[in-house]
Parts: sequence; structure tokens; C-alpha cells
Amino acid sequence: MGDISEHFSAREFSCPCFRCFGKERGRPSKKLLAVLEGLRALIGRPIHITSGYRCPQHNAEVGGVFPSEHTGDDDTTDAADIICLGDAERFEVVRALFTLKVQRIGIGRTFIHVGVSPSLPQPCIWTYYGT
Repeated sequence: MGDISEHFSAREFSCPCFRCFGKERGRPSKKLLAVLEGLRALIGRPIHITSGYRCPQHNAEVGGVFPSEHTGDDDTTDAADIICLGDAERFEVVRALFTLKVQRIGIGRTFIHVGVSPSLPQPCIWTYYGT
């Protein structure tokens, strides 16, 4: 059981950098949390978040873009990167995100970016695979 929703804890969304260590800095927006709970229900298994909120310095260090859905002005995030391994799992997650009407999806080799920011371009889907 989580502490901010049925299946998620605040720690999963906290910025992991040394500057933010111990501050529990960062939390998901209500819309993001609702989407992740809906995604978990549709795929029927736990979701593991690899990146939630990022402070601006950490976002730059990991190659994040500006503006980033991971970096909110009030320490909230409109994005989460979730572990996703293999083609079948990737298809299942993306199909579920479409069902949930998510319109900002990034696809990496080992993760899916789930974005819900209303202020960034949408609908869009991109990859992190380089050319």
C-alpha cells in the first residue's frame, strides 16, 4: 500500500539527487497520479517508477530538456518514467496509455515516459533511441 495513493508512495516521485537527498522533494500532480493508478489497473501489475520529480539541476545533469514535465515550479511533476522491458510489454503499456487518453508518451529502450502536462505540445509520441 502506498502513502499518497493506493499503490504509490511519495518517495517514488522524489528527486534522487544529492542536493535533494532527505528532503522528499517532489510529488506527482493529481492528474499524473490518476493516470498511473489507471495504468496499473489496466495492465494488472505493479508499475516501477525510475524518474518522477527532478530539481532543475538534476534534470540538466541527466540530459533532460527545458521545459521538462519532470520539473514543476511548485515541486510537482507532470511526468514519470516507468520501467518497461521488451516489445510486448511496451505495446501493452502504450495501448493502455492510449485508452487513458494520455497524449504525451516517450519511448526508451527500458522505460516509457508518461506525460500529462497540459501546457506542452500534444498529442505527441517520441523515442529516446538516437538516429
